[in-house]
Amino acid sequence: MAEPTERSGLRRVLRGLAFTVWTLVLTTVGVEVGLRVLAGQQVGYYVHQELDGLRRYPFGDIPVNDDGWPDDPFDPDEPRPRVGYMGDSVVYGLGVPYGERFTEVLDELRPDLDHRNYGKPGWNGNRKRQMSQASTRSRDDGLTHVVYMVNLNDIRIDGAKAYSVERPAWLAALSAWEGYSAIIDFVLQRWEAQSATGQTMLWFPQFHPSRMHQAVEETARRIRGLSSGLARQGIGFTAVILPVEMQVSADAERTYAELGVEWEEGFVPHGAQDALLAELDGVDALSALEAFTGPDVEAGRQRIAYCELFVCDRGGRLDWNHPNPEGHRLLGEFLAERVLARAVPPVSP
Repeated sequence: MAEPTERSGLRRVLRGLAFTVWTLVLTTVGVEVGLRVLAGQQVGYYVHQELDGLRRYPFGDIPVNDDGWPDDPFDPDEPRPRVGYMGDSVVYGLGVPYGERFTEVLDELRPDLDHRNYGKPGWNGNRKRQMSQASTRSRDDGLTHVVYMVNLNDIRIDGAKAYSVERPAWLAALSAWEGYSAIIDFVLQRWEAQSATGQTMLWFPQFHPSRMHQAVEETARRIRGLSSGLARQGIGFTAVILPVEMQVSADAERTYAELGVEWEEGFVPHGAQDALLAELDGVDALSALEAFTGPDVEAGRQRIAYCELFVCDRGGRLDWNHPNPEGHRLLGEFLAERVLARAVPPVSP
């Protein structure tokens, strides 16, 4: 008589196990749907589908030419002066579709020039090889002028990573699935915002320039080296130091502070830019903060809302680096007026 009782017990265990599994599955699906629909979490925002000659993102397409750059084909016989824009994913246009990036804005504002986009996600100029390649590329492509769009992430010691605190192994493994699940993206976002100690787990050295003298000095030295190397080849150079969203908007400053992101006093509105510009004596360099705020920086900061000019949380994670289409439009207008008008002035007919 014991055998049926044992089978009955086993069935109860299996039913309980099945119920638990189904509960976990339904709960996971519910949370996933809730984050996607109710919270507006955009899964895969930064993940692209590789197609013939372009990369397709949720926010739009970005072309890739035969040379591997995010632009239309470069014509070797182009008679107009050629201006190359170098930098990381901001130049590349992450969060902005082709046609709305600042390089396409410049195509309309300065059609007398051939504007070439050399943006590459992850490019940070903190390795000598990268700067050497940039100089060689400028010569080989016959550029007249180079504009290096300096992201604050570029303020690093030679060869260093952007963050002083590494993600633990389990979180690094989870990062491989970023963009495929709203739950995973949410976990990564919260990790970036805070840690058990109450400090930003991904501590950004560029937010603390007074404590990063070596990084500022080495970054300035790399930029000076690129500028002088291009000058020897007869190529003009301008370094444009980009802001982050909390510098552009008081509303964004409050929002990121509430999320646990930390920066030193004086970083807002332009502490890091001032520190780097002070080391760039003799280099044509300027801050792009006024591209977003206008000449009256504080009035602009009070007017601009969180997410108004930057991607911010549209991709399901904190993103204070990447301007959105409206931000790119303002950046293009700023470059036309404050950089190109004097560096490569229009030729009178």
